[in-house]
Amino acid sequence: MIRAKLIAAALAAKIPTAAVDPTAQAYDSLDAASQAFFSQLDHSSGNEYAGALFRDADGKYRYSIPMNGKSDKFSMQIQKNPNAIFSGIMHTHPGQEDSSQYFSANDVDTAKTLKVPSYVWFEKSNQERKYIPGQTSASPIADHLSWGVVSRGDPVSDLAKALIAARQPNSIQPPVSQPPLDIGEGK
Repeated sequence: MIRAKLIAAALAAKIPTAAVDPTAQAYDSLDAASQAFFSQLDHSSGNEYAGALFRDADGKYRYSIPMNGKSDKFSMQIQKNPNAIFSGIMHTHPGQEDSSQYFSANDVDTAKTLKVPSYVWFEKSNQERKYIPGQTSASPIADHLSWGVVSRGDPVSDLAKALIAARQPNSIQPPVSQPPLDIGEGK
C-alpha cells in the first residue's frame, strides 16, 4: 500500500523523487543493495532506469523504488529522510554502442559532486560496475564538441548477473514524489 502511494506520487511529479522502497530488504553493503536493485529490472526494455541507495540507522543499505528514465537519460531528486541517509546512485546504460560501456563525464561529475559511489548496469556487457570518487581510475577525453573525464569503473561481483538470469520478467513501475535534492540529469 505504501509503495503504491509512493509510485502514484511519482507519476504526478515533474522530477521523480527517489525514496526508500518499503519492500526492499536491508543489505550489509552498497554492492549487495545495488545488485538487488538491478536484479529486479526489466533489462529487455531498452529504457534507462535509475535509483538511489540509502543507509538506515542500523548501518544497513536499501535501494529506492526504480525510476524509468527516457531513452538514455534520467533526472531525480532524493527524498530527505533522517532515518535513511543518501549513500549512492544507480542507473542503467541500455545502449549497445561502445561509448555506452563507460561511466560518462556526467556520471563521473555527478558522483564527485554528490560524494557518493555510482553504480551502473551496462546492458551490452550484461555487467555491473561502480565508480567511487577519489578511488576509481578515470581518464580525460576530448572531441570537437566537448571534454570531460570518463571511467570504465570497477567490477561488482557477478551475483546480480545470476539473479537477473534466474528472475522472471517483472514490470517496473515509476517512482515517488517528495521535495529536495535535485541531482540533475545522468547519462
